[in-house]
Amino acid sequence: MIFLALFSLVVNPTVSIHTTLRSVEIQRLPYSQEFTLSPGTAVVFSFASQKKTMAIWCDNRPYTGALANKAARPVNLRWGETPFKPVESYIRPLEGGEGIESVLDSRSYIRQGAVITFGQKDPTERHFFVESFKIIIKEHQATDSNLLVEVIVQPAAEGELEELKHGAELRQYSVSRLSDPAPAIRAKAIDQLVRYIREERLDSFPPIRLGLHESAKQLLEAIGKLQNDNDNTVRQKARAAVKALQEPDLSEAGVNKATKKRARDEEKRREGKRGQRRL
Repeated sequence: MIFLALFSLVVNPTVSIHTTLRSVEIQRLPYSQEFTLSPGTAVVFSFASQKKTMAIWCDNRPYTGALANKAARPVNLRWGETPFKPVESYIRPLEGGEGIESVLDSRSYIRQGAVITFGQKDPTERHFFVESFKIIIKEHQATDSNLLVEVIVQPAAEGELEELKHGAELRQYSVSRLSDPAPAIRAKAIDQLVRYIREERLDSFPPIRLGLHESAKQLLEAIGKLQNDNDNTVRQKARAAVKALQEPDLSEAGVNKATKKRARDEEKRREGKRGQRRL
């Protein structure tokens, strides 16, 4: 009995040997293919027009966060720029968060979009973006030793790529488009800057900050110049944004109202994310 136990420890090491399973160059879109992954193997996708890659593999570590509630699987999907090196996240302070609010961010060129779960035992669908490519990965069957996935690659829509922009990237992108010759782009830039101000907590932040952040005032000034734009839609967008983001009522009643509104908005945002996960 003792001999058998020792022998088992030797022939079943806990550290697997990493070996690339397959390299795939995406040359024509749309692309679709199923792959069977097992721990220690990976598929590396390269894109003909970009010098960037995305790798997928699986291991037996459980998921954490929102997906931790899914039914436990013996193997789970992983991804990164290169095989067996997962995308690393870091905590980024919000510009107007006054040091107490932050968001989880990543420096990788692989951007993760929607994660759609249909039920405890149903497949999970993940959306990723690499430059102008959209990669959809559908997880299907999982056994003790492998995971069946379907990979779909297609062109990403401009709107999808814009929604992935956050922080300084979103600000720089949107400010540059306020002066675009196309009215539709100027109008969209206003919406994006309003989103930036909200996301970065640059608007009134009671009880921490009872007024606009200085950065928001600068952006509001830039948006305000479009209130007399020669396009009616742009004018209306600019005026609505200025009205929505104008300096708040700093009376006691005004502060209480703003605090309650922020709490309601935050709850709606969280409920929206919970609803997306339940789809």
